[in-house]
Order: sequence, then structure tokens, then C-alpha cells
Amino acid sequence: MSAPLAVPAMNRHTATVIFLHGLGDQGAGWIDLAVNWRRRQKFTETKFIFPNAPSIPITLNGGMRMPGWYDIVRARNTTKAIDDFSTEEDEAGIMRSRTTVHRLIDAEIAAGISSERIIIGGFSQGGAMSLLSGATCEHKLGGIVALSGYMLLKNKFKDLVPEGNPNKDTDIFMGHGDQDPLVLTEWGRMTAAKMSELGWKVDLKIYPGLKHSAAPKEIDDFEDYLHVWIPDLEEGPAHLATIILTAAWLLYRCRIGPRSTAMRRNKLDHLRDPGALGIANCGGAMFLSRTYFLSAFFTVTGLALAIIFRNLWAVVPAVGVKQFGSTLKSRSMSTATRTPVYFVSHGGPNIMYETSHPAYSQLASLGRKITTTIKPKAVLVLSAHWEGTATTISVNTAPSTPLIYDFGGFPSHYYRAAFPHTGSPQLAHSALRLLTEAGISAQPATRGLDHGVWVPFSILFNPDTNPLSVPIVQLSLFGSDSGDAHYALGEALAPLRDEGVLIIVSGQAVHNLRDFFSSRGSPTPLNYAVAFDEALKGAVEADPSVRKEKMGELLKRGDARKAHPSFEHLLPVFVGAGAAGKDKGVRLWTLCEGSISWGMFRFGDEPGESAGEKDV
Repeated sequence: MSAPLAVPAMNRHTATVIFLHGLGDQGAGWIDLAVNWRRRQKFTETKFIFPNAPSIPITLNGGMRMPGWYDIVRARNTTKAIDDFSTEEDEAGIMRSRTTVHRLIDAEIAAGISSERIIIGGFSQGGAMSLLSGATCEHKLGGIVALSGYMLLKNKFKDLVPEGNPNKDTDIFMGHGDQDPLVLTEWGRMTAAKMSELGWKVDLKIYPGLKHSAAPKEIDDFEDYLHVWIPDLEEGPAHLATIILTAAWLLYRCRIGPRSTAMRRNKLDHLRDPGALGIANCGGAMFLSRTYFLSAFFTVTGLALAIIFRNLWAVVPAVGVKQFGSTLKSRSMSTATRTPVYFVSHGGPNIMYETSHPAYSQLASLGRKITTTIKPKAVLVLSAHWEGTATTISVNTAPSTPLIYDFGGFPSHYYRAAFPHTGSPQLAHSALRLLTEAGISAQPATRGLDHGVWVPFSILFNPDTNPLSVPIVQLSLFGSDSGDAHYALGEALAPLRDEGVLIIVSGQAVHNLRDFFSSRGSPTPLNYAVAFDEALKGAVEADPSVRKEKMGELLKRGDARKAHPSFEHLLPVFVGAGAAGKDKGVRLWTLCEGSISWGMFRFGDEPGESAGEKDV
């Protein structure tokens, strides 16, 4: 386990907040909490600690190692009562992490911090650990916070409480989204009810539209609780700087401020009166030599500026430390708009050079909209040309990858094409975490970008005219024809949309190369291509409440295997539809050419299209 990240207090240290991350995350993923409050001069006497969980094998993820406070042995049966939480739990791992948290608390107390000014909180797994560690702590704490958390060791919980239950009156704030697909809202409700039954005071707030993430309103509520629990005990350094600057101004006015003829004639008698300035005596300052005065003036001013810059510098080590999946917005920062999801038909590598083809201009136009209007922080992409196993998804965790020229029979310059890009291990691990928490087996991988990604991206994000300056992370599809599995894959990845990550799925709306070659590329649309293209449009644009059912019906159509002899080019649409959640789908454009369709779709609104900003 690596050392915790710590953001020191700006002023005298009188309080500490310890915040635990979720599965697959890192302490750095939540440091924006402290950075935000530092910039706003909030909680200036508070030290923030963001511990890092050890890397452990996660059984539910096929034994792959990832940061976790405890193992997840199996997916929970969310249709059962809270009793299901307490079966097949990693009790040993949970207790080890509880000990780690209690040692952090003990260290702060040993440093002179009152236990009642120590707050323990966390998100997801970290939220579950904060509930257990806080409620069973032998010291009276100032507060306990669990965002998307749940109860651990339910059957032993009460037995772990120290004698006298020092935290029976400690406030517990729980925040939960009503659309959380990973830690269901009902888990939060059952946990709050059980803890209330055991005697704790729990305030559970449910946030509409929120998935497995942190909402701006939720962070604001967290902040409000901190103001009650750990208010600053002294005037902050910003106030001190103001006082010193005021003193510098008074010195300036006393010695070298503008003097009228009357002032010279009266030898500044009105300023010698202590009552005029509200200070004991400023006469001495007026009779200092100009050299001595300037030294005093610049010393006082420099001291004030040093205090101000020290406070700004205190947050510099934290600035820029970002973990996808946990970037926070609050009342002090603009709320990020949920990104849409796009399905693009990528064609063959020849489309890169066929600039007069209608699909080329459509892709280029869409790319400009993405870079100028949507402005994503990163792109998560799935392509028809990368399939994992039937039950396991692979995620490319490499920071940089080559291109894969996975095609044959084209001119030699096709194999020298370039597309500059970078990866993001942080985003990749966030995706791995989301998949694991959703009960989907996932593993890290190192792989190049296949032509299902870099060919359309070369047009969408032309390096010369419309470069994409954010990371790209590719995931595989399942190596199966299961529409339901791919729909669930999209649902698991959906929370990244609330973090500014754009999801693009790449395939082909209709894709029968055998008929395409046998007809020698005739552009005359084949009947089944047109029919299936329209059926796909109907399924995508169906009401979100029935969209999954309509998508499933596509695979059962009599012409499905004509339109797609194998389903790998169709299944990316299922991923996009799953990631859409309750957002509507729309076909942006289509063109049928023989046995091929270029249909392109969008799920969700683009900025400026919705009636108002969504509460995410």
C-alpha cells in the first residue's frame, strides 16, 4: 500500500478529514475535493488525507489485481434484503482495512487533533469502510460520510462497537444516486434503516438522476455538514493578510500620502491625533526618514503577499492530479454536461482517402462538433475489430500504443498512415473498476488501436485540421453474440459520461462483405440492407423504456444474418444503447450502398439541445 496523499491545513491545524476512494481508484482520484475548498479559502484549518488501498486480487474480476479495501467474492443479489450483504464477505480484508483507518485516526489524535474534529468519509467501497470504521471507532468522531456506500459485516456490526458506543450520537451523512447501477439505491436505504435501528443518527439523501458518481449537490451537502462539524476556530490567513495590507496602507497615508497646502501648514496635526486613526500613536511613523519608512512599508506589504502566495502555493502539489470517474463539481464550479454517446460506421481504410464520399464529410462534420462543442476530457472507444473472450472484457491500459494495420490487399501507403494519440491508464483503470463493480469480468491489456478506431478517427479528428488533444482508451467487445451482455457493458460504463468522457462505438449499421464483393461493390442498395437499416433506426429511436427489448428483437429478425453474417459490427450499437440509459437515441445520417449501410447514431443531447442543464 502506498503512502496516503495529504493536503496540509492552510492555517493552524485543528481538524482532519480522511476520505477513502472506491474499488480500482486511488487517493489522487478524490483530491479535487481539497483543491476546490483550498481555492475558496474553505476549511483553512483542516488537513485532508486521501489513503491508497492496497492492490489485491478481486475474485469477481477473475483474480486480477486492483486497488481495493477488500475482495469482492461475488455479485450481491440485489433483489434480496440486507442479509445478502453479509454472506461470502472478505471479512479478513475488511478488518485489515478497518485497522488501517483506525491507525490513521490514532495518528491524528497523537498529533494533537481532537477526535471530535476528525471526519471519516468515503465513496463506494470507501464509503462502506467509512461507515464500519467510523461507527466502531473507540474515539468520538466529528462526523461520518458515506457516498454510494453500504453496510459491511451486518451480522457482526454491533459486536464490533466499543463499550459505551462513543459514536452513538455522531452524525452520519449518506448520499446516494437514484440511478446507481452498481450500488443500488435500495442498498443505501437498507443500510440507513439498519443503522438507524441500531441507534445511529443517519441522514440519507437521494439525488435524482445520479448514477455511480458524486453529484454537485451531493458535494455541496457534504460541505455544509463540514461547516457544522469542523468550523474554523480562528481568523484565517486571508483575514490576517487583509489586516497587514490595511496597516501598510495606513503607513503609506501617514508618511508619503498626498499632502495639501493646508496639511503642510498644519504639519499633519490632524493625523497626530490617535483618535483620528483609531490607533494608539502614528506620530512616530510620520517623523521617520523616508528611507526607513519605505523599508517598513515594503516589509509589511511583502509579509502580506507572502501569506497570500503561501496559501495559493499550498494547493499546487494537488493541482493537476486527476482520476477519471471522480472529478468533482460543486456550487463553486461549473457543472459538467453529460456527454452524448455516438455510434459511427467506420468503413474500410480506403474511406480515409475518398474525401468526396458522403460518409467522409459526415464524419468530418461530426468530429468538428465534438472538438468545438462537446469538448470531452477523454474518449472511450469500442470497435468491432477487438473482441475479448465470451465472458471477459479487455481494457487497454497502455499510456501509448501503435496502430494496428489489420487489413490486407491495399496500397502500400495505407500501411504507413499515422494517427497521433495517447492513452490514459487512469481512465482505463476507472473503466476496469466500473466493470468489476457491475459484476463484469475485465482484465487490463496492452494493444494497439485497430482500424475500426484509427481509420474513422483520422477523419473525425484530422491531425492537421481538427486534432483531438485528449486521451483515447479502447475496450474490447465480448467474444460472443449476446446482445444483453453488450447492453449491460454499456450500462456499466455509463457513469463516465458524467465525468466528461465521450463514448464512441464503432462498427457498421449493415455489414455483409461477402455480398459486397460478389456484387463488385455495386452501390445499388440490396433490399435486406435497406430493411435492416430502417429496423435498426426504429430500435435506436424507440422509447428508452422499451429500447433494450427492441434492440434484442433485431437479432431475431429473419434478415439479421443477411445484414450481419456475424454480429461484431452490430454489437457496438448495443453498447452505445446501454450507455445511453434513459437518454433518447436518434439517427444522424445513413447511406445504403449495396450490402453496406453507413448509419450513424447519437444517444443523448448535445450541448444546447436540451431544455436545460441536467442535474448530474
